[in-house]
Amino acid sequence: SRPFAVWMHPTAGPIDAAPATDARALVGKNETLVSLYTREPEAVVAQATRLAADAFSPSPARPVAGDVGELAMTALLAAEDPTYGGWGMQKHGMTPTLSWLVDRHVGGAVDAVEPLVRTLHAQRLGALRDHLGGGIFHQTRDASWTTADLDKRLEDNASMVRLYADWSLTSGDSAFHALTREALGWMMTQLSHRDGGFVAGSVAYRSYYQWRPEHLTNLLPGPDAKRLSARYHLEDEGSVPYLSSPLPEVLGAARRSLVQARQLREPPAIDDRRPLGGNGLMISALCRSSVALQEPMLLVKAVALATLLAESPRVHHLDDPEPAIAADLAWLGHGFLDVYLHTLDDQWIARAAEVGGDLAKSMAKGHVLYSSPVRDVTRWADVGPVANGIGSSLHFLKRLEGYVPLD
Repeated sequence: SRPFAVWMHPTAGPIDAAPATDARALVGKNETLVSLYTREPEAVVAQATRLAADAFSPSPARPVAGDVGELAMTALLAAEDPTYGGWGMQKHGMTPTLSWLVDRHVGGAVDAVEPLVRTLHAQRLGALRDHLGGGIFHQTRDASWTTADLDKRLEDNASMVRLYADWSLTSGDSAFHALTREALGWMMTQLSHRDGGFVAGSVAYRSYYQWRPEHLTNLLPGPDAKRLSARYHLEDEGSVPYLSSPLPEVLGAARRSLVQARQLREPPAIDDRRPLGGNGLMISALCRSSVALQEPMLLVKAVALATLLAESPRVHHLDDPEPAIAADLAWLGHGFLDVYLHTLDDQWIARAAEVGGDLAKSMAKGHVLYSSPVRDVTRWADVGPVANGIGSSLHFLKRLEGYVPLD
């Protein structure tokens, strides 16, 4: 009942799968795909070729009945989880959707507030956030925001800091002012690279985040240890033993003890590659946080990062020859635009226009807009654009058109 996309190449066979479903269904669909391809590879490739030709061939524009924004809002309201907030079974930052809802709210629409606030507070109070050390995990594995994948990525954190800074300014909600500062501080402390810019993130390392009842007993007074064990169900069989919601304020001393104890553990490994797109998002996060937090030095850091990226080659990761993908260019362009809007220095609108021109030409040529798990992404450069990257690219180009004309 949920879409499941399998990207095929006429000569290379299946190259990737993109499910919009839960893990149990994914296992069955993968087994079916592998079985079918093993039995009838020619038929699978032939069908994939026909689908690819149809998907990537020009088609006349279809008339849309009604305002697109209103139709999108109707669809979002119908699909939203009214109990826990957000959309889907595995929940993550959802920053494109939430940023659009913020813009819609600022524009005066009353229907955006309820799903927006519900989802933002679910992120703030649930397992997506590291409540001891700061930073945002990649996603939760369940609809109720209680079980997280424990890797932290620059792209997720930078895009969410940008969102939280915008919402703190729009709403005046001090909780998101604090969350902006917390997540930004984690990135500045943990992800800064010695040569400038920011690294990709930290990998999942469960033992760093886990707590067992015996840990708490050794660290805390008896009543505090029992209270926390009960609050987080640490003694329940099959539970995920980490702190998936904020600690009560009355346990401030206990929190400090847990923070100090965790700092003595072996920390998660760092992915020290510097992604172009993630650093572009970080420019925007720094610019917007400088206003939300009233800290001008953050804007100085944003300009320094923008200067570094402007002088660097357009590659997927700095210090790596793999070409940038469309999403990288879009996020870089957004960063340059934000620097321009916060400094009014014309060189940054020129930089953004340069990125926009490169991106528009790449899309017109049908270059791949997707970062494949296979390193040689240019191998399928003639297949045409696929879904990942198109949305962020079109959003940036549309935003850029408000400042400069595009050829």
